[in-house]
Amino acid sequence: MFWASPKAALQELCKRGDVVKPPRLEYKRHPSAVCKVVLANGWIEIELAIMTGIWPPPYHEPEDSSPLMLYTVYLRTTPESL
Repeated sequence: MFWASPKAALQELCKRGDVVKPPRLEYKRHPSAVCKVVLANGWIEIELAIMTGIWPPPYHEPEDSSPLMLYTVYLRTTPESL
């Protein structure tokens, strides 16, 4: 799959929750976004997507920008821990 940003990826992949950006969960040197799902039992599932690499200007086709990688981290926590 190809996405232009972590937020674009999560907007497509985050079906059960909301795409948000909690300040304590971003990766400062790379674009990042968070999918947050609040479960019925009170637990919170978080998916952090981070995009690394260099996107050379001007952007034309996804094949021209192959150094980009999308990494995801999955967390499960309680509201008190956030």
